[in-house]
Amino acid sequence: MATITQYATRLKDGEPGRRFSDLYEFRQTDPPTTLARVGLWLVALVLIVGGAAIGWLPGPGGFIAIFGLAIVGMEFRFMAVLLDRVERAGRNLWSRLRGKKTRIPRPTL
Repeated sequence: MATITQYATRLKDGEPGRRFSDLYEFRQTDPPTTLARVGLWLVALVLIVGGAAIGWLPGPGGFIAIFGLAIVGMEFRFMAVLLDRVERAGRNLWSRLRGKKTRIPRPTL
C-alpha cells in the first residue's frame, strides 16, 4: 500500500496535463483497504467544504479545496481527467497572460 508521501510526490513530479490521470492509475495498481478509503473520503470532504467555506477570505484558503478534489481524483477516472483538463487550461491561460507562446498539448491516450 502506498503512503501519502508517495502520492504527493507522484502528484508533484507528474507531467502537467497528465498528473491526475497518472495518479489515478498508480492508485488502482495497489488499492487501499476499505477503512483507508473511508478515511480519505472524510479528509477530502473536509478539505472541499472547508476550502469552499473560507474561500472568500483573503489568502490562499480557497485553494484548500483543490487538494480535496485531488483526493477524489484518485478514486474516479472522470474526475482525474477533468482535473487534468482544468490544469492544462489554467497553465495555457497563464502562459498567454504572461506573453509566452508555450502550450501544454493534449495527452495522447
